[in-house]
Amino acid sequence: MNEHSPTCPWHQDWHRCDCGAFETAEHLAKDISQMSDKEVEDNVEKSFGTRMRKYRTIYADPPWNQTGGGKIKRGADRHYPLLKENEILTVMKNFLDGKVEDDAHLYMWVANNHLPEALRIIENLGFRYITNIVWAKSKIGLGQYFRGQHEICLFAVKGNGFASKKNNNSLSSLIGGKPISAQRHSKKPKETYDLIEARSDGPYLEMFARNYRPNWDSFGNEVVYSPPTLNEGEEE
Repeated sequence: MNEHSPTCPWHQDWHRCDCGAFETAEHLAKDISQMSDKEVEDNVEKSFGTRMRKYRTIYADPPWNQTGGGKIKRGADRHYPLLKENEILTVMKNFLDGKVEDDAHLYMWVANNHLPEALRIIENLGFRYITNIVWAKSKIGLGQYFRGQHEICLFAVKGNGFASKKNNNSLSSLIGGKPISAQRHSKKPKETYDLIEARSDGPYLEMFARNYRPNWDSFGNEVVYSPPTLNEGEEE
């Protein structure tokens, strides 16, 4: 963990002050499952800042509670802290409250065995599921019934989905248009951003981010936070 990175509110380490400095934040050490909604909201504000724009497109890659692998420890818990369904919903709902346009798009990665949970979260956030886009991998992976070679990203809309849709009717649901090699654990292909930007209008927000994307607002415990840039006509 870079000590100069603000964390998502369920991890303890650092947060950015209004002055631009960083300081320890012991109050963030409390596990989110023990926080009240008000505490989560307060910590989100402290970690991400007080001036929020409204977003037309939200992209999320939640840390699903993927454990397993026995002694070999192949589960996601080997690589980063995990959240349960209610914890993911709490973080997203508190953060997005009042920050989503009436007409908006949501993209959410989901582990195959957590699909029902993801659909419930989407509904509880006020979106409705439409379809999905797929990352086809160049190599076969593990699995009890079928060895996995793909991941899915759910696409949902709020309000009039077409109002946030760009005029491009040739986009494939296959990310990158071909199989893409996996990189470090759970890191999604950069071509996903290209597809989202080709399909959906901004402003763009990435939640549970692992890197910063120019012209996006990024929120996550592995990304150095860059405050939202004011668009013409916006006010502090």
